[in-house]
Amino acid sequence: MPAEFDYLVLGHIARDITPTGFAVGGTVAYAGLTAVALGHRAAAVTSSGPDLDTSLALPGMCVYDVPADKSTVFENVYTPQGRVQRIHSVAGRIGRASVPASWRDTPIVHLGPLAHELDPDLARFFSDSLVVMTVQGWLRSWDNAGNVFPDTWEEAQAILPLADVVILSEEDLLQPAMLAHYRAWSSMLVLTRGERGCTVFWQDEMRDFPAPAVEVDSLTGAGDVFAAAFSLRLWQARRETPETAPWAAARYAVQVASCSVTQPDLDAKTRLIATMAATFAC
Repeated sequence: MPAEFDYLVLGHIARDITPTGFAVGGTVAYAGLTAVALGHRAAAVTSSGPDLDTSLALPGMCVYDVPADKSTVFENVYTPQGRVQRIHSVAGRIGRASVPASWRDTPIVHLGPLAHELDPDLARFFSDSLVVMTVQGWLRSWDNAGNVFPDTWEEAQAILPLADVVILSEEDLLQPAMLAHYRAWSSMLVLTRGERGCTVFWQDEMRDFPAPAVEVDSLTGAGDVFAAAFSLRLWQARRETPETAPWAAARYAVQVASCSVTQPDLDAKTRLIATMAATFAC
């Protein structure tokens, strides 16, 4: 029996504080809606409070929402010394019991935490799926005032080998040795490099994939857009040309992510991706 969905993303949807009010944020939103825009059936397991309507925030997706007292709320404050990120509240924990039984067989599973909300052991739960991790949400901590700072992830060595793909931003590298460690612990590691594209480490190879030059409006969510596009193309390419699948996925994802940064917000990004979907070269 075919799976109900192609793509399942797990993590908190966020209410981001912006100068003009609240905006929907988080990997679940940016990656999930990218999958929808690219013509796939997408679902999400998330947690939010009564202040957020996931059916409106994630149109076109099937959502299982773990009720919480409050939603996860982030705020980015820009100062002369740089960006200060604050976290005001965190929604509920997401573990195995949060996943509907019929969703366990989804072909692509994307673990995309924002604030340590995912039980890392979820990677063991989807034994028949392509498991992708974007690990940024396990690489941050915050103090009592909610000020967010980068941190190490003590469970990385045990959990990363359980994933088929680990996606890490160059900005997440706390020290040079971290890349070597993550490369050694990951079956396939993708390092996103902003306007310079990405680098894929797979088997004994390392390949760079440059990004096209575009006029940037907003970089928000670009890594999540990339992760969704990479996952979906890798899944398809593995059935067609498995020996070159990671390279095809990287070329495709760089194009989709570059398209997204030309737009100001989530709605505009996904509208353009949907319009351009047929033109992205595979």
